[in-house]
Amino acid sequence: MPVSQLVALRNLKRGVTVLTPDRSDPRNFLEFQATGDSGGGDVQYVSEELAASPTVVKAIMHGILALEQDTMSPEVAEAFRQQLRVAQEQRDRSEKDVAAMIDRPDTRDLLGLDCIGPSERAGQRCGSLTAVVEKKAEEQPPLCDRHQGLAHEYVPTEDFDGDKKRTRWVRTVMGARERQAQ
Repeated sequence: MPVSQLVALRNLKRGVTVLTPDRSDPRNFLEFQATGDSGGGDVQYVSEELAASPTVVKAIMHGILALEQDTMSPEVAEAFRQQLRVAQEQRDRSEKDVAAMIDRPDTRDLLGLDCIGPSERAGQRCGSLTAVVEKKAEEQPPLCDRHQGLAHEYVPTEDFDGDKKRTRWVRTVMGARERQAQ
């Protein structure tokens, strides 16, 4: 049986790192002192097989441990480089996906608009102040909590105030002819 080559693993964190490569045997663990330890406890020599275990590979991919490339065989070094490259690409993709989903602060301004729902007095509007996200002001009518259920009765119309386009909300009302058709 050939002797496996030893690989140097270095702790990159400022604190002590303990890994249990085999979950079925928690008494068998690797302990790394903080990075830059004067006694050299931040570096451990392990077999290439142990360095390829899922726990150690995960620690390497998350930047907790680093492999000293010159201490491994070329085949294992290339395999680790490829795994690290794939992991970095996945992290970059995830960061881009998360960044794309974040609603930027400049589009979350709130406008205080008067509620356009009906008042208790005939022919008048409610007028209660309601908060509407500026980005959605043209997509939904400004209605207070009490009138929110009437949103389906309002349709947007476009008006021009000088050269500026404005959205105005108009309540649709069923006339006598429509009532007879039902």
